[in-house]
Amino acid sequence: MRLLGIDDGPFSFTDATVPVIGVLQRIDGHVDGVVRTDVTVDGTDSTEALVQMIARSRFADQPTAILLDGAALGGFNVVDLPAVHQRLHLPVISVTRDRPDLEAIAVALRRRFGEQGPSRLALMASSELEEVTLPLGVLWCRFVGIDGRFGSRLLLAATSVGLIPSPLRLAHLIATAVVSGSSHGAA
Repeated sequence: MRLLGIDDGPFSFTDATVPVIGVLQRIDGHVDGVVRTDVTVDGTDSTEALVQMIARSRFADQPTAILLDGAALGGFNVVDLPAVHQRLHLPVISVTRDRPDLEAIAVALRRRFGEQGPSRLALMASSELEEVTLPLGVLWCRFVGIDGRFGSRLLLAATSVGLIPSPLRLAHLIATAVVSGSSHGAA
Protein backbone atom coordinates (compact mmCIF):
# COMPACT_ATOMS: atom_id res chain seq x y z
CA MET A 1 0.00 0.00 0.00
CA ARG A 2 1.13 3.51 -0.81
CA LEU A 3 0.00 6.84 0.61
CA LEU A 4 0.45 10.21 -1.06
CA GLY A 5 1.19 12.83 1.61
CA ILE A 6 0.68 16.45 0.54
CA ASP A 7 1.78 19.65 2.28
CA ASP A 8 2.57 23.22 1.32
CA GLY A 9 5.76 25.12 2.03
CA PRO A 10 6.10 28.13 4.30
CA PHE A 11 4.78 31.37 2.86
CA SER A 12 3.92 34.96 3.60
CA PHE A 13 0.50 36.42 2.84
CA THR A 14 2.31 38.83 0.51
CA ASP A 15 3.51 35.89 -1.63
CA ALA A 16 1.57 35.20 -4.82
CA THR A 17 2.02 31.42 -4.69
CA VAL A 18 3.35 28.66 -2.50
CA PRO A 19 4.83 25.31 -3.57
CA VAL A 20 2.94 22.15 -2.71
CA ILE A 21 4.78 18.83 -2.46
CA GLY A 22 3.40 15.31 -2.61
CA VAL A 23 5.38 12.28 -1.41
CA LEU A 24 4.30 8.80 -2.44
CA GLN A 25 5.46 6.41 0.25
CA ARG A 26 4.83 2.74 0.88
CA ILE A 27 3.62 1.65 4.30
CA ASP A 28 7.05 -0.01 4.79
CA GLY A 29 8.70 3.42 4.44
CA HIS A 30 10.08 3.14 0.89
CA VAL A 31 9.57 6.39 -1.06
CA ASP A 32 8.38 5.78 -4.62
CA GLY A 33 8.19 9.36 -5.83
CA VAL A 34 7.73 13.08 -5.28
CA VAL A 35 5.43 15.49 -7.15
CA ARG A 36 5.14 19.27 -7.04
CA THR A 37 2.73 22.03 -7.95
CA ASP A 38 1.99 25.59 -6.83
CA VAL A 39 -1.17 27.15 -5.44
CA THR A 40 -2.19 30.77 -5.01
CA VAL A 41 -1.89 32.10 -1.46
CA ASP A 42 -5.48 32.54 -0.20
CA GLY A 43 -6.73 31.63 -3.68
CA THR A 44 -9.31 29.15 -4.88
CA ASP A 45 -7.15 26.90 -7.07
CA SER A 46 -5.98 24.25 -4.59
CA THR A 47 -8.49 21.58 -5.60
CA GLU A 48 -7.72 21.89 -9.30
CA ALA A 49 -3.96 22.11 -8.69
CA LEU A 50 -3.98 18.92 -6.60
CA VAL A 51 -6.13 17.01 -9.06
CA GLN A 52 -3.89 18.03 -11.98
CA MET A 53 -0.67 17.34 -10.04
CA ILE A 54 -1.80 13.82 -9.24
CA ALA A 55 -3.63 12.98 -12.48
CA ARG A 56 -0.69 14.06 -14.66
CA SER A 57 1.91 12.21 -12.61
CA ARG A 58 3.11 8.72 -13.34
CA PHE A 59 1.86 7.82 -9.86
CA ALA A 60 -1.82 8.64 -10.50
CA ASP A 61 -3.10 5.10 -10.01
CA GLN A 62 -0.76 4.08 -7.17
CA PRO A 63 -1.95 5.69 -3.92
CA THR A 64 -4.22 3.76 -1.59
CA ALA A 65 -5.20 7.17 -0.21
CA ILE A 66 -4.23 10.84 -0.31
CA LEU A 67 -3.20 12.47 2.97
CA LEU A 68 -3.47 16.24 3.34
CA ASP A 69 -2.03 18.34 6.12
CA GLY A 70 -5.23 20.20 6.98
CA ALA A 71 -8.10 21.23 4.73
CA ALA A 72 -6.40 24.23 3.11
CA LEU A 73 -3.12 25.07 1.40
CA GLY A 74 -1.45 28.44 1.09
CA GLY A 75 -3.46 30.03 3.88
CA PHE A 76 -7.18 29.74 3.17
CA ASN A 77 -6.98 28.12 -0.28
CA VAL A 78 -9.49 25.47 0.81
CA VAL A 79 -9.35 22.02 -0.77
CA ASP A 80 -12.69 20.52 -1.79
CA LEU A 81 -12.01 17.05 -0.35
CA PRO A 82 -15.10 15.38 -1.86
CA ALA A 83 -14.27 16.82 -5.30
CA VAL A 84 -10.69 15.48 -5.12
CA HIS A 85 -12.07 12.07 -4.19
CA GLN A 86 -14.69 12.10 -6.96
CA ARG A 87 -12.33 13.29 -9.67
CA LEU A 88 -9.41 10.99 -8.84
CA HIS A 89 -11.39 8.02 -7.45
CA LEU A 90 -9.03 7.96 -4.48
CA PRO A 91 -9.84 8.24 -0.78
CA VAL A 92 -8.76 11.49 0.87
CA ILE A 93 -7.79 11.94 4.50
CA SER A 94 -7.24 15.41 5.96
CA VAL A 95 -5.09 15.37 9.10
CA THR A 96 -4.46 18.03 11.73
CA ARG A 97 -2.84 17.93 15.17
CA ASP A 98 -5.31 20.27 16.82
CA ARG A 99 -9.09 20.20 16.69
CA PRO A 100 -10.06 23.05 14.35
CA ASP A 101 -11.74 25.97 16.11
CA LEU A 102 -14.48 26.63 13.55
CA GLU A 103 -15.66 29.79 15.31
CA ALA A 104 -12.18 31.35 15.20
CA ILE A 105 -11.78 30.21 11.58
CA ALA A 106 -15.15 31.78 10.70
CA VAL A 107 -14.07 35.11 12.19
CA ALA A 108 -10.76 35.02 10.30
CA LEU A 109 -12.49 34.11 7.04
CA ARG A 110 -15.06 36.90 7.40
CA ARG A 111 -12.31 39.39 8.18
CA ARG A 112 -10.18 38.30 5.22
CA PHE A 113 -12.84 37.49 2.60
CA GLY A 114 -16.03 39.27 3.67
CA GLU A 115 -19.12 37.66 2.15
CA GLN A 116 -17.06 34.87 0.57
CA GLY A 117 -15.82 33.68 3.97
CA PRO A 118 -18.80 31.47 4.86
CA SER A 119 -18.53 29.47 1.61
CA ARG A 120 -14.88 28.66 2.40
CA LEU A 121 -15.85 27.61 5.92
CA ALA A 122 -18.63 25.39 4.56
CA LEU A 123 -16.13 23.72 2.26
CA MET A 124 -13.69 23.18 5.14
CA ALA A 125 -16.42 21.53 7.20
CA SER A 126 -17.98 19.55 4.34
CA SER A 127 -17.11 16.21 5.92
CA GLU A 128 -17.28 14.99 9.49
CA LEU A 129 -14.32 15.55 11.80
CA GLU A 130 -13.13 12.42 13.61
CA GLU A 131 -10.69 11.97 16.47
CA VAL A 132 -8.00 9.35 15.83
CA THR A 133 -5.87 8.17 18.72
CA LEU A 134 -2.34 7.08 17.87
CA PRO A 135 0.37 5.91 20.30
CA LEU A 136 1.84 9.41 20.69
CA GLY A 137 -1.35 11.45 20.71
CA VAL A 138 -4.50 12.45 18.87
CA LEU A 139 -5.05 13.55 15.28
CA TRP A 140 -8.20 15.21 14.00
CA CYS A 141 -9.16 13.80 10.61
CA ARG A 142 -11.71 14.07 7.84
CA PHE A 143 -12.20 10.85 5.87
CA VAL A 144 -13.67 11.10 2.37
CA GLY A 145 -14.24 7.96 0.33
CA ILE A 146 -12.81 5.73 3.05
CA ASP A 147 -14.17 4.21 6.23
CA GLY A 148 -12.80 5.98 9.30
CA ARG A 149 -11.73 2.73 10.95
CA PHE A 150 -9.73 1.61 7.90
CA GLY A 151 -8.36 5.13 7.43
CA SER A 152 -7.26 5.18 11.08
CA ARG A 153 -5.42 1.89 10.60
CA LEU A 154 -3.64 3.34 7.55
CA LEU A 155 -2.56 6.37 9.58
CA LEU A 156 -1.27 4.14 12.37
CA ALA A 157 0.67 1.96 9.90
CA ALA A 158 2.17 5.03 8.21
CA THR A 159 3.30 6.71 11.43
CA SER A 160 6.74 5.43 12.38
CA VAL A 161 8.17 8.56 14.05
CA GLY A 162 6.20 11.09 16.07
CA LEU A 163 2.53 11.81 15.55
CA ILE A 164 2.36 12.76 11.86
CA PRO A 165 2.19 10.00 9.21
CA SER A 166 5.53 9.69 7.40
CA PRO A 167 4.30 10.73 3.91
CA LEU A 168 3.01 14.02 5.36
CA ARG A 169 6.14 14.51 7.43
CA LEU A 170 8.34 14.05 4.35
CA ALA A 171 6.16 16.34 2.22
CA HIS A 172 6.47 19.01 4.92
CA LEU A 173 10.26 18.66 5.11
CA ILE A 174 10.70 18.81 1.32
CA ALA A 175 8.29 21.74 0.86
CA THR A 176 10.11 23.66 3.58
CA ALA A 177 13.49 22.98 1.96
CA VAL A 178 12.18 24.08 -1.46
CA VAL A 179 11.18 27.46 -0.01
CA SER A 180 13.83 28.01 2.66
CA GLY A 181 16.85 26.09 1.41
CA SER A 182 16.73 23.57 4.25
CA SER A 183 14.08 21.76 6.19
CA HIS A 184 12.98 22.95 9.62
CA GLY A 185 9.96 23.11 11.84
CA ALA A 186 7.75 20.51 13.41
CA ALA A 187 6.28 18.01 11.02
